[in-house]
Amino acid sequence: IEAPPFPDAFADVVLSNGGFCLVPDKDVAFQQVHRILKPGGRMAISCTTVKCTLDPSLPWPSCMVVFMPLATVESRLSALGFEDIQVDTSNSRMDIWDQVKSENKDQVDEFAELEDKSKLTIHRGDPRFDFLKQMDMNEVCARVTIFARKSASN
Repeated sequence: IEAPPFPDAFADVVLSNGGFCLVPDKDVAFQQVHRILKPGGRMAISCTTVKCTLDPSLPWPSCMVVFMPLATVESRLSALGFEDIQVDTSNSRMDIWDQVKSENKDQVDEFAELEDKSKLTIHRGDPRFDFLKQMDMNEVCARVTIFARKSASN
């Protein structure tokens, strides 16, 4: 994502569903999206963001450390030359699995019986991350979809 093998002004659309979450340098990745989009091209990036500053004294999972701060999305993209920036937070809940379980209890119970239950816990039950169980992850993170357009004059 930080060095795609495409020429400038190559794509009409760039889509990513989850890949941007783990990119260490978001600015470089978004610069590359801007570079490969044709003038007027659009992007839609679905990723997880952080809604607050992570306490540096805690051993956060590496994935969370590289999540982009939600508050910076629009200004970062604007600085890179994107227009019509929209951050859709309408499906941002991090407890979606709990919602699915409550709405589809019979199917979820059947699935859970088949699967290794350790895979259904936060980071497979690693005790270093037990502190996450005490947090409301909806207050810490948000799943978002970012829409933007490259200027037609670029």
